[in-house]
Amino acid sequence: MNEVNKDICLDYEERHRIADEEIINLIEEKYGVEKGFLHLLERQKMNKILSDLKTINGVTIRQLVRVTGVSKFMVEKA
Repeated sequence: MNEVNKDICLDYEERHRIADEEIINLIEEKYGVEKGFLHLLERQKMNKILSDLKTINGVTIRQLVRVTGVSKFMVEKA
């Protein structure tokens, strides 16, 4: 009854949420951009910041839209 199998089990990744204030502080400290001014940056710089933020585990696209004031389309495209 002992058979060797090739079953692959998926591990459950626990998702943790990051508070909006933490994201705002990160943007100000790491990128030097004050709250509400991200959309005024050059397109390339804004896209770089948004793509960096999207890679952080626990940050959602809707949250970035809410925090940065940038449209959902722009956040998804970045």
